[in-house]
Amino acid sequence: MKLPGTPLCLTALGGLLLFGQGTAQPVYIAPLQSVPEILEVFEPLPESRWRLRLMLHARTNVVPLLQPDPPAGALYREPFAYYDQYRVAELRYERGAWRFGYRYEIADRYSGNHAAAQLYLEAVAGRLNPTTAGQVQVSMNRTALNRWWFDYTGDFRLPSVEIRYRVGLSWATVRRLQQGLLTGQKEGVVFRGDMWLHSTAGVPTDERDGSLWAVHTEIALRSRSGWSLFVRGENLASTVDVRRAQRIQAHIVANQFEPDADGFLHATPAIEGRVEPVRLSRRLQPLYQFGLALHTTRPNFALLAQHQFDWRYGIASIYREGWLMLWMPQPAIEIGWRTDRFTLVVRMEHLLPARNRQLSLEISQQL
Repeated sequence: MKLPGTPLCLTALGGLLLFGQGTAQPVYIAPLQSVPEILEVFEPLPESRWRLRLMLHARTNVVPLLQPDPPAGALYREPFAYYDQYRVAELRYERGAWRFGYRYEIADRYSGNHAAAQLYLEAVAGRLNPTTAGQVQVSMNRTALNRWWFDYTGDFRLPSVEIRYRVGLSWATVRRLQQGLLTGQKEGVVFRGDMWLHSTAGVPTDERDGSLWAVHTEIALRSRSGWSLFVRGENLASTVDVRRAQRIQAHIVANQFEPDADGFLHATPAIEGRVEPVRLSRRLQPLYQFGLALHTTRPNFALLAQHQFDWRYGIASIYREGWLMLWMPQPAIEIGWRTDRFTLVVRMEHLLPARNRQLSLEISQQL
């Protein structure tokens, strides 16, 4: 069966490769909680309020986000590559210990090895480099959701420690789910490989019937001596179920690739394979956040760590009106500014926008 123009995820992007044909990779979705909420964990609970929040995030280690076209002949130097991004629009209602929210969110993640990133650079440049070769491995993980969530916050005191906890549940309809793996050998100007793709694209909405649920929880401790500890987990228990999707298996022999605006590559000369309907059962990729803060100095200081597909670490200087934070190991500066009704967060790798491989923006407004 001929499959002309079948999309191949080759944007060559993150440290975690798909584990092989037949192994279901976890589904990637946007985080439910961001850094400002971690820093506000012990603030008084609101009597009643509505909040509107917008979040935009993109991160890669391949090429600058705003100038994605590399020069011809560019060589990739890192052992692995990744690209992840999410966009969230959320409306929430908070009343005392309860929070209720609705959000529309889109999340994409591509991860691959050195050879996959090199192949992507050559495809964007317009021709394959005859002097490069390598074993290509790259995975794709894309979602779009309508998501409802709620949680409850409680607290209690011990002789020298205040403890605050939160537990909640999310439920979502799956608008899009795409997961794929591409492996193969690139020799000179020819790529030979195999692709496995599970996708809801092309399946009517009434037949797709996709949904998910997930549990999130957190606990925070604050001592009289002036330090606090925070631990949070999202998607600790989860299920993703899509009643009907498509499984595409294909063998590719190609000497020309054409990247499109979605970060895919289309192999033009030959793609042979098969398409069959399947039911998908998956779990979500867990997200873990940890924080340790000291409140005896002015300004306050905090150490943060986060893990989803990889570890990220931050050190923050916290002021009454906001905070300044340095993220590692891929360096980025985060600046947060807040009032009683408004919060603005900007994160970037470089002061020159054209050189940034990380860009994040969060705006939250009380209505």
